[in-house]
Amino acid sequence: MDCAVTTGYMVYTIVLVAIGVIGSIVALVRYGHGLRQYRHANRSIPDTYYGWTSPAFILFVVFNAVATIVSFVTAMMGVSALFVRVMAGRGLSLNYE
Repeated sequence: MDCAVTTGYMVYTIVLVAIGVIGSIVALVRYGHGLRQYRHANRSIPDTYYGWTSPAFILFVVFNAVATIVSFVTAMMGVSALFVRVMAGRGLSLNYE
């Protein structure tokens, strides 16, 4: 890709993020007091979230975190590309080429 195009995308991304951050700050400054009042008026009942400490839920969260980390690491190592090359070498067409 051309350097000017890449620089243009980078500038566009940074400007878009800056607009989002500035807009969020303005919204929180402008409506923060009302949001705080709403949160205090609509608090949940004590011990409502006690079910989140169940062993099944914690195991589910840990399993999903491990699966996400393994997927990310293998993608960064290029294992999926290696898998495609190996399968293509065996005569299996995955239409990735």
